[in-house]
Amino acid sequence: MTALQLKSQLIDMIQKEGDESLLKLVIRLLDRSSGENAYRAMLAYGAERSEADIKAGRVHTPEEAKAKAKAALRKK
Repeated sequence: MTALQLKSQLIDMIQKEGDESLLKLVIRLLDRSSGENAYRAMLAYGAERSEADIKAGRVHTPEEAKAKAKAALRKK
C-alpha cells in the first residue's frame, strides 16, 4: 500500500470509530510533539481499559484467565 492509500484507509476507519478512548489513543500515538512515545501511550490505554473493566465487574479468576488463554492458543 502506498502512503496515500494508508492515509485514506485510516481516515475511513477513524470516521467510523465511536470509541472515544481509542480515538484519543490514536491522537497520542500520532502526536510527535508531545514527547510521549507510542509504546507508553499504548500501555496507558491498556491500563485505562483494564481499570474500566474492573470497575464494571468484567474480571476473571486466574483459573478462568488461564483456560481462556489456552483455548485461544489452541485456535491458532
